[in-house]
Amino acid sequence: MKLLRFCILITFLTLTATETWALGVQGHYRWRNDNGNETSATWKEAEDGATSEGPGYNFRLRIELYNLSAETAYNATLKLSYSTDESNWIDITTDGSTNAFKLAPSSNFTDGDAVTDQLTNSNGGVHNGGQMIESSNTFAVSLPLSASLEFEWCLQATANAVHGTTYYFIMRESDNDGIPVDRNPRLVYDQALPVALAAFTAHQQGKNVLLNWTTASETDNLGFILERRANQANWQTIASYQTEAALQGKGNSTTNTNYTFTDTRAPQNAACEYRLADVDIHGAVAQIGSTQLNVTAIPTAFVLEPAYPNPFNPSTNIRFHLAQDGLVKLTVMDMLGRTVKTIDNTWLPAGSYSRTWNAVTDNNQPVPSGVYFFCLETANTNLVQKAVLIR
Repeated sequence: MKLLRFCILITFLTLTATETWALGVQGHYRWRNDNGNETSATWKEAEDGATSEGPGYNFRLRIELYNLSAETAYNATLKLSYSTDESNWIDITTDGSTNAFKLAPSSNFTDGDAVTDQLTNSNGGVHNGGQMIESSNTFAVSLPLSASLEFEWCLQATANAVHGTTYYFIMRESDNDGIPVDRNPRLVYDQALPVALAAFTAHQQGKNVLLNWTTASETDNLGFILERRANQANWQTIASYQTEAALQGKGNSTTNTNYTFTDTRAPQNAACEYRLADVDIHGAVAQIGSTQLNVTAIPTAFVLEPAYPNPFNPSTNIRFHLAQDGLVKLTVMDMLGRTVKTIDNTWLPAGSYSRTWNAVTDNNQPVPSGVYFFCLETANTNLVQKAVLIR
């Protein structure tokens, strides 16, 4: 009997000459199509990979499951999951509110449920009652000894899929154990973006964060959505083209367009990330850029720190802190009270600043050794620090 079982297994492996199977259950994956229009169920090596062109794009993943065991039937509840790194898997469900993919109704495909009549065993070429999975998050399978079964997951990309990302798929049991396969099928999400982003930056201005972005071109661009998260917390929408005129797109443009938005509610003393999404005239949303910065806490008092180094040669650094926005004047004066150098004479938002004086006058002439005074003036404050230049 053992010899007979061994011969049966060798014969089966010979029929699948291009695959390496292990005892037990193993799956074989192929994209049946990547556009919902083809009806051929022919297996093709090229169908290991597919391309999705944007939100709402339908495709099907065909699976052939083998029970190579000659000992017992295989009964399990299966589910389909995706990942960007083939290690952190996310289950695909009918709800695409946060996931990159969701289950799609078979009516989205040109041949509908009739595709179940076309599913065949790739080795024997016979129909074996395949099933399309379109509305249930899991699929109960009962596979007899040394048998195979085919079924297809009907999938759809959502607005949460990220442009230019390769996604991998795997079928897992309810305990999250993956079915062994020769390779994980992959899908490249390659949405044609309506906006070519040239730059996206963030800069702190006092308590606020100034966001700037430039588009190199726009096609059917309705507008933008800005999101922020602090210290790896959840993303929050802070502005949208629907409520902010500054975020409305240009529709169609082939020249550079600059956009600016000020985040007046940025959390203080936090690592902030910002991401920018585009919305086209069809309502499709695509993430097009991100940037980050550390937002520092605003000083609670006006402070002029001692110059460093001191004594100095050839230059020294001056740090000062502003508790409020306002006109600021920072000058260097000599022992006789004459202004030698005006470093700042401008409006500045609240925050901390650093300046360098390289021991020259406003006319860029070197000053002699001696004692100099740094004077910080605001509407309500006059602060002075002393430094010694030794040449």
